[in-house]
Amino acid sequence: TLFRSNLQGYDENGEKSWEVNGDTADIAGSEIILSNVDANTFGEETMNIVAKIGVVDQVSGKMHLEEDVVITSQSGQKMTTDSLDWNRNEDLVTTEDDVLITGDKMMATGTGMRAQPGLKLAKINKDVTVIVDTEQKEQEEGKKVTITSDGPMVINQLKSIATFDENVVAFQDDQTLKADHMEIYFDKEMSGIQKLVCTGNVEI
Repeated sequence: TLFRSNLQGYDENGEKSWEVNGDTADIAGSEIILSNVDANTFGEETMNIVAKIGVVDQVSGKMHLEEDVVITSQSGQKMTTDSLDWNRNEDLVTTEDDVLITGDKMMATGTGMRAQPGLKLAKINKDVTVIVDTEQKEQEEGKKVTITSDGPMVINQLKSIATFDENVVAFQDDQTLKADHMEIYFDKEMSGIQKLVCTGNVEI
């Protein structure tokens, strides 16, 4: 067992692209098993990942994380889950477990996720609930819109759009809107809803 281990990777320009720290490291074949993982990715947006246990495959560079997994983006968004597979080379993060994503004005929950953090793209597979605070003035009590769907739900932060599929229901106060498919267009900060587009068996 090694204590206070540090692994690092560099891009083709010699710039540090990622680092993984752990309190202890056990080497088993091509795998490094880390405790109390604290990892960072560097690039257009820095991302921090922490977990109780991490297993790094030295051949593929893939990492499996378990227990109290939290990803925090540079912009302050957080994602928590029980386990996670992180493929750095393909900029791909996946889990089959329940996920909670929190941001400044939005919260999303569901089961199973596939995300490409570099492209600011995430898909929650099923049992989706999203709550958006649509109030722009901080001193006023926010008006919240809640959207549920059987899933999947895809958030594209670069295009400021979220799409929901299967049994979609949006409600605010005493208003309810139902549809098979719903697209929500946000402002650039993903903090306010600009418009909703519903298709398929729409009910108001």
